Formats: sequence, structure tokens, C-alpha cells
Amino acid sequence: MACGLAVLTAAAFPSGAQAGTVGDQALIHYVGITPALVFDADRGRYLMTAGSDTGGLTGTAIPRSGPLTATRLFEVSQSNAYFRPEIARNPRADELLVVHVGENSRFEAQIVAADGSSPPERSTFLGVEGYEPAVAYGSGPDEYLAVWQSPRPDRRMEILARRIGPAGTARGRTVRLSDRPDVVDARLPAVVYRPDTRDYVAAWAGTRANGTTDVFAQRIRADGTETGPDDFRVSDHSGLGGRPENTAPALAPDGATDLMLAFSDGYEIYARRLTGAAAAPTGKDERLSTMGPAGDPAYRAATPAIAALARPGGTRWLVTWSGNDTTSPRDGVEPEIFGQEFTRGFAQVGPDDFTISQRSQRYGTTFAGFALDPVVAADPATGRYLVAYYFQDETPDLPTYVRRVVTATG
Repeated sequence: MACGLAVLTAAAFPSGAQAGTVGDQALIHYVGITPALVFDADRGRYLMTAGSDTGGLTGTAIPRSGPLTATRLFEVSQSNAYFRPEIARNPRADELLVVHVGENSRFEAQIVAADGSSPPERSTFLGVEGYEPAVAYGSGPDEYLAVWQSPRPDRRMEILARRIGPAGTARGRTVRLSDRPDVVDARLPAVVYRPDTRDYVAAWAGTRANGTTDVFAQRIRADGTETGPDDFRVSDHSGLGGRPENTAPALAPDGATDLMLAFSDGYEIYARRLTGAAAAPTGKDERLSTMGPAGDPAYRAATPAIAALARPGGTRWLVTWSGNDTTSPRDGVEPEIFGQEFTRGFAQVGPDDFTISQRSQRYGTTFAGFALDPVVAADPATGRYLVAYYFQDETPDLPTYVRRVVTATG
């Protein structure tokens, strides 16, 4: 998951408004596994990429208000490359960079115009096998940084990074970020750019030889070289299994320099602040979700996504995740998408763990399947978020849905 650091100012909302869903979910793509989402502030709309029924990746525009419809803007790739896209927007050039896993597990990138005027082009191969990409636009150097996991000869993963210029061409050399001697496998990276410090911060899940997993992070200069402490640990607790299983980090801004990092411990969603120029972990891991009865390992929360929205009373964050609760279909077995808004002090705002996805809506009855891999973006003018996710169910397609969420008052 990627995010550009920016200050968002939300419009005032009626007194008493609570965080929660607005209207029903809407089907955007019949085939749309693992969507990616950003907000286009210049045009007041969301931009989403996901797999299309014709193969490759399709870019669509979704309005900030009114009916939840999708306008097709561009084809990102003509190859069978609809797996794991990530997207970053360059407002200076009014363009998007989409990174994704292409044919034969090729890690690829492509520039497209944000207004959809770019002709279809083949993506640029970045010279390495790669999975689970993330990307951020850096306003200072006016270029992007892509990070991804790539297999070593033993098929264990490491985290790599590469600068990408506005033309979509690779710059500099590929840098290995994950190199702690006690970590044997590194996966699921996230990255964000901080304009005040002119650097990036990347985070990922690192697994030790004994099977325990924690979230680690690294600062990266604008020129693509590492700086600060090497692979510093962010997560600091053990889950219900009695040992660290912390994974799947997601990053969002917290003011001009600080960051908010969300992750799963295998059972619940937690968050921790990274503060100052050093992005130092501050405080402790704070629990945000409550899946199922206390201490029951049958209920889990996974794959968090997070977005920040500045409010008159201080920044709020919406974290979303895929999880199963006692309210979930099939006696709590199958996951839905949940959300929780919270403050800088980790105070929860509005309903606790409110359900976003509506898996029963599609056929009028709950069907066997899963709601997976949410992504979220914030709209500062309306004080709303848009959440996208996909369903894996009894049908051969993997449809992508979106639903709006309104921020709480304050």
C-alpha cells in the first residue's frame, strides 16, 4: 500500500454525524482482483485500477458524490497483468504511475495521464521478478519510488526498491532494503513520501528463522539510498498465539513529518505512530479491532489499509480490513470488510468495527465466499472516504465493489 504525504482539509459536517457507511456498495468491475485507489483532488474524483474482463488492467474514474458509477479512462496494460496493481498520482504532471505484476511474474510500471488521454502502451519491465508492489510519488525529486518483494534463489523473499522517473523509466540502481541478519524472509511492503524531510519511509513484514514475524521499516533518501537505522523494528507485541505474528503494514501521513502505521498481528489490527525526522516508533502498538469473542483465535483480521483526513479537531484515520466477526456470514466463518475511524491518540470514533461490505446484496441472500483486500482513499472536500474491495465466491469472476464512508463530526 502506498501513500503520498499531504495535508487534507475536510469540510464541516452536520453536528452529530457519525463515522459509517453512506448508501449501498456498487459493483465496479466484474473481474477486478486486488484493486488500487487514489483521490484526484484536481478533478474531485477517485481513480481506481483493477483487472478487467478483457485482460490487463483498466483505469476508471469514480465520482465523489452522486451515484457510484465508473467511467473507463485507460488500459494500463494489454498483457495478462491484472495482479496486484498499485497506483500513485503526480499532481505536478497530472499523471499516474501504475506498478503491477505482469506476465511471467514480471514487475512492470506504466505512466498514464490522469485525464485518460494516454494511448495504450506496453508497460516498462523493471528488470526483475517481483510481487506485492507499492509506490509513492516524491514531490521533491519529482519522481516515484517503487518497492516490491522479489525471490532469492531459495524462493524466500527480500524487499527491493527502484526510482522511476516521470517518463516511467527506471533511474539509478535497484536497492535491497531488507538485510537484517536475523530475518530470513521479507514480504508485503508499503511506502510513503515525506516532503518536509524529502525522504521515503518503507515498511514490510520480516520473518525470522524461528517463524516469528514483525514489521520493520527503513528511511530512504530521495536519491534512492538508505539512511538512518537499518531495518528498524516497529511492531512490539505478541498476538494470541503467544509469539509475534505481525504483518501486512499500511502507512498514512500524520501531519507534516509523522506517520501512522497499521498492521495485523494475525488476529487483530493494530497501529503505531512513527514520529520526527527519524520516523522513530513512539508509544506502543495500539489495538483498533475487536474480532469475535475475546481470546478466540477462530476470529481474525487481515490486510489492513489506512487513509488520513484532517479535521477541525485534528487528523482522523480510517483503517479498513478483511476479517470475520460473530456478525459475519456462515456463523461468523467468512470474512467481510470492516472499518474503524480513530484519532491521533488512538481513541476510536463512531461505531466499533462497522461492516462495509455487503456480500448478501449481490444475489439477495448471503453466498459462500470472502470479501478481501480493501483499499481506501480520502476526499478532503466532502469529509468522506471511498473503500474498494473484491469478492471471492461461488462464481468464476472476482468482482470489485466500492462503498463510501463518512467521517465523524469534530
